[in-house]
Amino acid sequence: MKRIIVLVLALAAAFSIHAQDKGNIEEGVYAMPEFTQGVAALADGTMKGGKFNICTVDQTVRFMSNDGEILVMDGTDDVVRLSAGKKLFYRNGRNFVELIDMFNDVYLGRECHTILLNNAKTGAYGTVSNTSSIESYTRNDSDGMYYTSVDTTQKDNIINEVVFSLYKNGKFMNFSKKGLIKCFPDRKAFIEEYFSTHDVGIRDREAVTALFEALKAK
Repeated sequence: MKRIIVLVLALAAAFSIHAQDKGNIEEGVYAMPEFTQGVAALADGTMKGGKFNICTVDQTVRFMSNDGEILVMDGTDDVVRLSAGKKLFYRNGRNFVELIDMFNDVYLGRECHTILLNNAKTGAYGTVSNTSSIESYTRNDSDGMYYTSVDTTQKDNIINEVVFSLYKNGKFMNFSKKGLIKCFPDRKAFIEEYFSTHDVGIRDREAVTALFEALKAK
């Protein structure tokens, strides 16, 4: 119960804080349209403040320096939560999920992935993998931070994918009929009927949010 209360308060705070001191960035490879003042929570309880964003190419936390340079945050792999402006992100494995809505103790999550086709590798059966060298890294010994450059010059070669999920009791699960019934067992009949009468594209934001709103109104 304490964990739920803390999460509700954190989400409410993230939704109520107004973004400030935003810097412009390349469109299409970040989770937020602008770098935004916020707080990153690390696994050891450490909190770091700065002007943050999340790169959807490699799921790293980036920040903008006072000189306007975009850097990879030192300890990005240890970030478990990031709140910036009105947005709140939680780590799920190696990916960051933005909590975009809530109903009772269940949260609707959305994670964004960007694939740079001009740098991607073609795998088996023609699938695309984004594991090749898509960025150049140089280390500044004076501050220990990594300066990076993302190739976004060929906009036509960028694919953005969105995946929705559900978050309850500290665990993520897929946004699906099975996942929804697990989160809302008292609404099982409604969920089954909704899926039988509606075309629910689980990667379609409009369809997903319409279903979540219908659950809230039921």
